[in-house]
Amino acid sequence: MLPMLSSVTKAMVMDPQELGAAYWRRNLESPVLFNDAVSNLLKEDKAHILLEISPHSALSGPLKQIFRSHSLKHGPLYIPTLKRCDDTSFDARCEVQLLSALGLIHSNGAIVDLMSVNGRGQVVTDLPPYPWQHGTRYWNESRLVRDWRLSSMPPHELLGSRCPESTDLEPSWRNIVGTGSNPWLADHILRGHVVFPAAGYIAMAGEAVRQLNPGTEGFTAKNVLFKSPLVIDETGSVEIITSLNPVAFNDVMNSEWYSFVIASHDGSVWTEVCSGQVQAGVEDEPSHIKIPRYARQVSPEKWYGALSDLGLSYGPQFRGLQNISADPLGGRASASVNLVKQYESHYFVHPTMLDQCLQLMSVAGAAGLRRCIIKSAIPSSIEHLLVRSVGEYMDVNVEVKQETGNYLAGDATAMFEDKVVLSMKVEDEVLKGLEICIMRSRDSIATDPGTQTSSSVIIRLRYTRPLSDTSVRLLWHSQDVRFAPYANIDLSSKQQPSDASSNILRDLTLRADRDPSIMLTEESRSLIIQETVRLVSSSLIGSQDLDEGQKWEIPIDSLASLEIKSWVRRNMDLDVSVAEIAKSRTVGGLALMTADRLVGHYKAKLENPSSGVLDEGTAVPSSSEVVD
Repeated sequence: MLPMLSSVTKAMVMDPQELGAAYWRRNLESPVLFNDAVSNLLKEDKAHILLEISPHSALSGPLKQIFRSHSLKHGPLYIPTLKRCDDTSFDARCEVQLLSALGLIHSNGAIVDLMSVNGRGQVVTDLPPYPWQHGTRYWNESRLVRDWRLSSMPPHELLGSRCPESTDLEPSWRNIVGTGSNPWLADHILRGHVVFPAAGYIAMAGEAVRQLNPGTEGFTAKNVLFKSPLVIDETGSVEIITSLNPVAFNDVMNSEWYSFVIASHDGSVWTEVCSGQVQAGVEDEPSHIKIPRYARQVSPEKWYGALSDLGLSYGPQFRGLQNISADPLGGRASASVNLVKQYESHYFVHPTMLDQCLQLMSVAGAAGLRRCIIKSAIPSSIEHLLVRSVGEYMDVNVEVKQETGNYLAGDATAMFEDKVVLSMKVEDEVLKGLEICIMRSRDSIATDPGTQTSSSVIIRLRYTRPLSDTSVRLLWHSQDVRFAPYANIDLSSKQQPSDASSNILRDLTLRADRDPSIMLTEESRSLIIQETVRLVSSSLIGSQDLDEGQKWEIPIDSLASLEIKSWVRRNMDLDVSVAEIAKSRTVGGLALMTADRLVGHYKAKLENPSSGVLDEGTAVPSSSEVVD
């Protein structure tokens, strides 16, 4: 056979055995990789003449774009066999166009069988007679097939296609989502995993009500809950079904609102990933709202770099924030949000743009300072959202109203050409640690991720002794003061663990001092870290008084060699971040904070026990001296 460059595999097909039934099924189910196939052909420098065999020159435009992308001033000669036109002249006749194309191929050095081209045609005259009667209909088509074949809406890249089995009363849509069919999803990476963006669920709900109400200019959503992160394997895909159900006004009448549920299937079970309410249309919003510019200018590149350090590794499609500014007093930020590229499917607002509005909340919460970012996080709920059709950019202002523990509440407003196109009220938006969140999604941990450890005891830390010691003295105190981020722990309190806890703690201390190699095994590490943190936690919630001046020690070196943020949470189920621990908000992390801050110093100490990691009197920066 002649070599064939496949638009399914992007590779050259040399053996007819490769073109079996499986290949043609894949050809029907897979996207057409025309750009990749032609690009590979150009790279091999084997294409001199491109002949399009079709009723019209439909590939002329795409081929010219591909030639330009490869910086080819004179690409291969493109020859169409036929061109559709209204001209009735002799040159417009089909046979003339076909002969002209073959002549042009011949004149450019290609071998053409002119005898076959110019030979006399023949017709088949021995066909049996056929009764052209249409009284009997042989086409048997069910309602499901007819609805699928005559669907008025093309498949949407996220929402998918309307399920023919669903009714107009409770419509549903089905789709197979993956990075192959939606490459931009691969740019939403959280802790090394491709996670479906929360903004994507909002866009799917908006598109669903648009299909039910064609011509609407926007949509409104409320009480949206993002219940479980949807992790997408880089080479795999996930089945998603979106269902809408009218919200009843009373027993005989429905409202204009729909309850929506988005569920995913992992091959064995269905998981509800998002729910809420949505309706077509938007309420009137005040126009001519001016988006302010704040005093602190923030570099987008550096901010995205800081988020990447926390695990939010946004790719190019999600890095559209520009002209970022923040209020130095905190709580407010503004920016320009840009659509990085155009997409084929319809969106009131593309998920990449809506996600950038959520990103801006981290700027407002940290007052534009990278060192003040609380934690890597994803949204868990949105109380109210209004969206109109958005262009390629919009100006956004965000105000954070409340920030306590794992909670962040605020408003976002976006303008496009002096018109409010997005208004979002995020109230009690839960920001969950990404490691815990993704881990629970994949490992089916049932604990509520929003649960927090609470205590009335506040922590005070200050630098007290050289870091070359093998343990850190702990005193308990009940007053909250500023502390240096690289200091040892020095705490005091009127609460003490039980005798049993003290004995276990003393045993752990002795074991670690006698045999430092105990830290080299995961089992021993797990025992030390869990028991230490448990005892520190229990001491803070105990009820016995501590005699003034009484002290006890924890082998902090045992903690220093661990990957604190992910490994400890997996064992202890701590939904906390180091920054929260540093702000004295979490009971269970007293030892963890110091260990994480000093991990570099203590690793050096473990590798070379004779060295002084930090000598007495060495300056330790205070919290106000740490640069952004």
